[in-house]
Amino acid sequence: MSRKINCRRQGLLAVGAFTLVELLIVIAIVAILAAILFPVFATARERGRRLTCAANLKQIGDALALYVADYDDYYPPCWVSNAPVSASLWSQHLVAGYGLLPQQFVCPTQGPPDRHQYSEQEWQANNHFWALFYAHYGLNNQLSRRPTTQVARPSSKILVAEMKHFSVTRPTWGYFASFPPKCTARDAVNMIPNRHNGFFNVLWADGHVAALSASDPKVKTGCDYWKSW
Repeated sequence: MSRKINCRRQGLLAVGAFTLVELLIVIAIVAILAAILFPVFATARERGRRLTCAANLKQIGDALALYVADYDDYYPPCWVSNAPVSASLWSQHLVAGYGLLPQQFVCPTQGPPDRHQYSEQEWQANNHFWALFYAHYGLNNQLSRRPTTQVARPSSKILVAEMKHFSVTRPTWGYFASFPPKCTARDAVNMIPNRHNGFFNVLWADGHVAALSASDPKVKTGCDYWKSW
């Protein structure tokens, strides 16, 4: 009797065990599924970062609208040369007076800027204002200090756009500058990122946020999107 039971147990173990070939097949299936799903997860994660980036720009746009309302419909200056270092950039004015945080000038795909030579004490003492010198969003210098009434077709004019982050020794200053007389916008083109799978987010002069392709010819020529007229 005990012999029959042992035979049955051995049979059950034989049926329930995996062979080496079966294990290799399972591993191969898991590897194939991982190869298919991981890019999907990465794309979904980047889509979420792109949406967060767009939300940052939308909040910047809301703060700019409040600034414009306070200053007779004029856009802020990109840079005020004779102002204190902590109040010289347009972004610093929005942080100081219109409820924005320095972190809202950081694209989540790019990540926070390096504080470079500044100590943690200096960084904290300046309320992270140094981060704004490495901002990932730049004001269009063509619209700086201009009244909104001078902006033709505001729904197709770049007000603020994402900028490249080059290195800790090369700040972005948070604005697009040096547009040649023929409006070829060489500097602007060189600072356009493609961090969102070939796209970058834009706050347009009418207040809406939409992405542009970094290879869009109109971005490279400069005139259609950048000039105020």
